[in-house]
Amino acid sequence: SSVEYFLIEDINTLEERSTLIIQGSFTGNRSQKNWKESSTSEVIARGSKSEIKVGKIYKGAIENNSSTISIYEPAYFENSTFVSIAGYNLLIEKEDYLLFLRPANNDDTYVIVGMYQGKYNLSSSDAVKSVQSFKTYADVRDTEYFGENMEDYNKLKSQVLEKYLQK
Repeated sequence: SSVEYFLIEDINTLEERSTLIIQGSFTGNRSQKNWKESSTSEVIARGSKSEIKVGKIYKGAIENNSSTISIYEPAYFENSTFVSIAGYNLLIEKEDYLLFLRPANNDDTYVIVGMYQGKYNLSSSDAVKSVQSFKTYADVRDTEYFGENMEDYNKLKSQVLEKYLQK
């Protein structure tokens, strides 16, 4: 799969690892993506493929100047169970996001750099608060991130908002 995970320490690293930085919103169009082992066809990873309406490009270019792109998110629903990698939460429809992206392998879709570390909800400038436990997805639906690295995430979000909301 195209999922990568490393702890990003500052906005400069996030920008360096991104080939495309955009402001955009989730259109509501999402499907599950399964990556399979080529020799056995066994599913080795899952995620969500989500469509983004691009509002502004800060770095890079989009092929054909398309107004929408697709991204892979490291979370998905399997039956009625929400599955998340490293506390990543899915984009919320019509919310405004700043996304740090790079091309996925072997297709025209993008992946979020550093998983949750490359996605920031611009509709809220509040620091993300820890979620101790939840029973249903509705309990965390509006939570931007709910993983273990809350302090690091909030530090990056502060840097991102300070730099990109000024432009």
